[in-house]
Amino acid sequence: MRRGGIGTIIGVAGMAALIIALGARPVAAQTKLKRPLTFPLKVTKSGSYVMGENFIVGATTVPVIKVTANDVTIDMMGFSIQGPGKGTGIGIDATTSTDVTIQNGAITGMGGSGIVVGPNGVVRNVRSYGNGTGSGGGNRIACAGSGCLVIGSIANGNAKGNGLNFADTTDGYQNNIIFDNMGTVSSGTNMGNNVCGTILCP
Repeated sequence: MRRGGIGTIIGVAGMAALIIALGARPVAAQTKLKRPLTFPLKVTKSGSYVMGENFIVGATTVPVIKVTANDVTIDMMGFSIQGPGKGTGIGIDATTSTDVTIQNGAITGMGGSGIVVGPNGVVRNVRSYGNGTGSGGGNRIACAGSGCLVIGSIANGNAKGNGLNFADTTDGYQNNIIFDNMGTVSSGTNMGNNVCGTILCP
């Protein structure tokens, strides 16, 4: 083979490698949430977090996971938070934080609400059921600020609160199933394909 041909091949291969290298983006590191000696488990830094086990708790007055940082994603990875069925504790409390996403898991048995997010919060693919069992009750999934989204989730079995509870109509919900709660949805904007009980939500 001619030298020019070999040089061309090497040059093309080198250029392809350079393009791939420039196009590659670093993968965000994920931090595994580990069960603390005492709850709440505190998330104080922005970042991506994953659960690696079920959290079965007896704490009745504190959240299981308390988020105080902004720009946080918690992927429950199919695991669950299981509360004691009494008290006022919240499953995941991100009330004061912005841009927090909770996804891919289940929360049950909390005396207070299952999940509370703040402004621009997202709850995706979560089942929140059997929460609000304490004397004060609570909501399955709640947003304490504007610009929230609840999507592809199930909220049921709440005798003392709403399935979904929003701060205002800048919040939206889509593709959810809400049933067997004291109330279905408070405020928020129905973006479509939500089931309230046995019918589509109005």
